[in-house]
Amino acid sequence: MEFHITQAGYLFFLDVLLPTLVLASLLGFLIYIVCARLVYDHLRENYHDALPQKMSMAFGDAEDSGGGYIAALWYAARTGSWKRIQCNTWRRMFIATQSIGSITGICVTVLCLSFLFPLKP
Repeated sequence: MEFHITQAGYLFFLDVLLPTLVLASLLGFLIYIVCARLVYDHLRENYHDALPQKMSMAFGDAEDSGGGYIAALWYAARTGSWKRIQCNTWRRMFIATQSIGSITGICVTVLCLSFLFPLKP
């Protein structure tokens, strides 16, 4: 399935939108990884009962490898246990981390869709 657009729209996509999506996906992922690790360390030290009791990872990996700390943050977001964070700075950091992850996921999805459904001028 191909979508036909105007020449100006095609050039806008190639010159502006595509590089923005690639950059946002890569930088968003790196920022998300760093922020998620910081928030996870804070939760592990101060609110260890807000995290899952046992990390179930494939091949016996620890939570550091394989992104287990990201799964622990998703668990805290799903259960609502992150709301127990008393420090406003860390609470905002948790919300920002989840927002960055969502924006990155949207950028990656749109980037993949742009290759699945190519544009033709």
